Amino acid sequence: MSVEKVNAYKEQKTNRKANLAKEKSRKKRNSLLSKGAIALCAAAVVAAIGFTGYNQYKAYEDSLPNYDVTQQVISDYAGVTATEAAEEAEAAAEEGAAAEEDAEAGEEAESAAE
Repeated sequence: MSVEKVNAYKEQKTNRKANLAKEKSRKKRNSLLSKGAIALCAAAVVAAIGFTGYNQYKAYEDSLPNYDVTQQVISDYAGVTATEAAEEAEAAAEEGAAAEEDAEAGEEAESAAE
C-alpha cells in the first residue's frame, strides 16, 4: 500500500503543471459560462420590462384625445356636409310633393270652375 501511495504521489507530481492548467482553464470556462448566462437572463428581463413599458405607453397615447386641428375640421366638416345634404334632400322632396299637391289642387279647381 505504501508503494502504491508513493507511485501515485510521483505521478501527481510529474503531471502537476498540466493538471493545474486544466483545472484553471476549467474554472475560467465555468466562470465565463455562468457570467454569460446571468448576462443573458438580465438582458431578457430588461427587454421584457422595456417591451411591456413601451406597449403601455402606446396604449396610453392612443387613449388620449387627438387635438390635431386639421383632423377635427375635416371630420366635423364631413359630418356637417352629410347632415346638410340629407336635410336639403328632404326639403327638396317636401317642396316637390307640395308643388305636385298645389298643381293637382289647381287642376281640380279649374275643372270645378268649368
